[in-house]
Amino acid sequence: MILSIGDQKLRRKRNKVGFTPPFLKSFKLKPGRAGYTFIELMLTASIVLIIVGLSTPLLRNTFYALRVNLQAKDLSSLMNLARERAVFTRTEHLIRIDTANNTYRMFTADLQKNVQVPVEGRWGRSFKIAASLKVECSQEDIKFFPDGSSSGAIISFSDSAGKKSRLNVSAQTGEITVVAEKEK
Repeated sequence: MILSIGDQKLRRKRNKVGFTPPFLKSFKLKPGRAGYTFIELMLTASIVLIIVGLSTPLLRNTFYALRVNLQAKDLSSLMNLARERAVFTRTEHLIRIDTANNTYRMFTADLQKNVQVPVEGRWGRSFKIAASLKVECSQEDIKFFPDGSSSGAIISFSDSAGKKSRLNVSAQTGEITVVAEKEK
C-alpha cells in the first residue's frame, strides 16, 4: 500500500503521545470539566419537583371533572339509543335508574303482557355508575315514546370533590343535553 506524503506525516504524528486529529480538537474537554456538578444536578431536580408539586392538584381536579362528565355522557348515549329505538321500532322504551345500587338499564315495553322487559343483547345489560359518584334524578323511569318525545327528567351526578354534571331530558322533543356545572 502506497501512502501519500501527507498520510505519512499524519501517521508519524499519531504515534506520538498526546496527538489529537484536527477534527477532534474542538471536542477536547478541559481539565476538571468532565460533567455536571452536584449543585447543578440538585438545582435541576428541585425545579422539576416544584413543577410537579404545583401541577398535581390541577391534574387531580381535571380527573375528577372528567370522571363525572364521562359518566353523564355514557348515560346520555344510552338514552339517545333508547329514543332512537323507540322511534324505529314504534314501541315505548325506558331507562330505569336505580339510585340505591348506582345502576341504570334500558327496557322496552311488551305490549301483549303490558310489562317492561330488558332489551336483548349488550344494550339490555345493567350499567354501573362509579361508586364514588352520587346520582339524583327527578324520576326513576325515563320513558321514550314512538313519536320521539319523552317523559322528561333531570339527572345530576356529583362526587365528593364537588364536581357536578347534569343531564336534561326534554319532555317535548326527547333531546338529551349534558351540562357540566361550575364550582361555587
